[in-house]
Amino acid sequence: MLGLDRKELFGIIDEVKPKGFKFYRKPLDHQLLSLVFGIQFSGVGFWHEMRVGKSQCAIDLTALKGIRNNILIVTVNAALESWEAEIKEVQPDYRVEVVRGSWKEKNMIIDRGVADMYIVSFDSLSKAERLPVLNRKWNMLIVDESRMVMNSTAKRSKLCMKLAKKSLNRIALSGLPIAKSMIELFCQQYCIDLGLNLGSNFNAFRWLHYDEVSKWTHKEWIPRAGTDEKLSAIMYEQGIRYTQDECLHLPGRQDMVRWVDMSGDQLKFYNQLKADNGGVIITKKNKFFIEAIAQKFHQICGGWVKTEDGVHAFDNNAKIRELEYLLDNDLFGKKVVIVASYVAEQNGILDFLHKKGLNPLSIMAGSGSDVFSTAKLFNESINRNHIVVSPKVGDKAINLAGAHYMVFYSQDFDIDRNKQIRERIRGLAQKNISTYIKIMCRGSTDERVEEVLSTNRSFISKFVEGRRLKDLI
Repeated sequence: MLGLDRKELFGIIDEVKPKGFKFYRKPLDHQLLSLVFGIQFSGVGFWHEMRVGKSQCAIDLTALKGIRNNILIVTVNAALESWEAEIKEVQPDYRVEVVRGSWKEKNMIIDRGVADMYIVSFDSLSKAERLPVLNRKWNMLIVDESRMVMNSTAKRSKLCMKLAKKSLNRIALSGLPIAKSMIELFCQQYCIDLGLNLGSNFNAFRWLHYDEVSKWTHKEWIPRAGTDEKLSAIMYEQGIRYTQDECLHLPGRQDMVRWVDMSGDQLKFYNQLKADNGGVIITKKNKFFIEAIAQKFHQICGGWVKTEDGVHAFDNNAKIRELEYLLDNDLFGKKVVIVASYVAEQNGILDFLHKKGLNPLSIMAGSGSDVFSTAKLFNESINRNHIVVSPKVGDKAINLAGAHYMVFYSQDFDIDRNKQIRERIRGLAQKNISTYIKIMCRGSTDERVEEVLSTNRSFISKFVEGRRLKDLI
């Protein structure tokens, strides 16, 4: 199959495609190969690296199989909007509904049955006793970020396996299906082949392939000779993987957004500040006050905010949880630049990374001549994979080309600073893909900042006299 050219691949697809099928977005070579591979099976795993286009493969494969309705996509909260936007671009004929809101609203969305594709989060699924997705047979189940179901004892894993059993076709997606042990494959593989290769009982699978060994303080399951190789072969019987290095003609720069929801004290603090200041009318005289309040909203989204007593850190920090998820999954083992606008954020992120044992570096605003030596250390070191930077150092022409991933934990209000810091991971890496990931809070000032920056304007310049602050936050 690997020796086929594009013409031959399209020829195969023309033979199997249903009437009316077409590509709305031109597939790349590795995506065509993935489709030709996936069309053979009722269950398939796309284990492609981040930004290689596995979601497009899943959507196009669903359409190529002639599946037009009763499709369920399970993903993380942060990717709900991304999936909706991707479907509308890749196969816009599908009617799509994101299942969110109260239990009553979620039930209404699914029960009324007006959509072809439903997108639901793992969090909603974990509380799904009252959600009708479990009592319905699906023509296609897409389990995105399938490492979320690697723990056989987790409720979401059991529910995904239950859904898989009721689904005629299944696709699992993950850029990092296995991180520590091949034992993580069991639940993901079940969602693909319904236990054909590894069985349906996790304990029986584990006892068959692993030995329990007692350590000084705990017990470990050690694979028997040949187990890892055997499980790896099973993984690729109905699974296929491409890395960025293997894919031709990928765009040089790729952007993605991970949406998160504030909750608990973080959301309460945000809403209280909005209630206290939303009615303020913007004038020339109170410009500096407006700027300070806008920045305070922005800081709350990041999880650390200045108060009269110092810095308040929110325990239930939505952005830091998402950052941790990314670092433990698709960005595991990668060199990553993390951009944060405020000193409290930068210090908080560094403390978080240290607690994870990741040994991060940092380049902050006001840093001296050591910024270039720090950048050089980051690029060349094999065990210093994370660096936290302020967007204000973008004009220092530092070279962070050792990384191809940049996470915007927060964006600067000034578009020029954001542009300058983006260029820091290009440099010598011009021939490679640069991926920019923004972590943004839904329904917050993060959205307003993004809207303004997309029009090439400074956020502060957006404030117009006579308007109320609540209209802009």
